[in-house]
Amino acid sequence: MLIGNNRAVMGERTNGRVMNVMGWGMTAIMTIGATALIVMTLVPH
Repeated sequence: MLIGNNRAVMGERTNGRVMNVMGWGMTAIMTIGATALIVMTLVPH
């Protein structure tokens, strides 16, 4: 996401607003999922 928004790297092909919302939303969902997996693995049931 950070590289996709960097004009020095991407030039005129940076992400638009919709792509940023979707991308950061997916990043948040994956972070929550990975955190839940780690917690469920480490905490006994």
